[in-house]
Amino acid sequence: MKVRLENGERLVVEVPIGNVIACVAVVAEPVPGNRGNRVPTPLVDVTVENGLVFSIEEHVCRHPSSGRTEDRLVLWGHLVSAHAGIFPLQATLEKLLDMHEREHNGPGTIRNHPRESREYSIKKIGDVLSESES
Repeated sequence: MKVRLENGERLVVEVPIGNVIACVAVVAEPVPGNRGNRVPTPLVDVTVENGLVFSIEEHVCRHPSSGRTEDRLVLWGHLVSAHAGIFPLQATLEKLLDMHEREHNGPGTIRNHPRESREYSIKKIGDVLSESES
């Protein structure tokens, strides 16, 4: 089932309090006619367990300080590839943003590219992850 919200609309999802786990995914549909973005963009997954929020996994959000859009998986790929860090794929966007700031601010870290860069290489990701123990 898909529900399309128009500008200003709000959707309420009711989940029973009993022994239930439910997940709601919020996805942005591409703009019709926009050839560069034909795939829906996952924004956030909210998981509810026994009537309480169990987890919220952000995929794409607006960066709090700069206002630019951040994609969690792109930032993860950049940190692994350009900064040679081994981070869990499930790391939250907040943790990845914090780690990227530390990489650019702290002593002895990689700062050989602009802070705004999110470039990554699939080959470099493979090289870095192949060195990890698990």
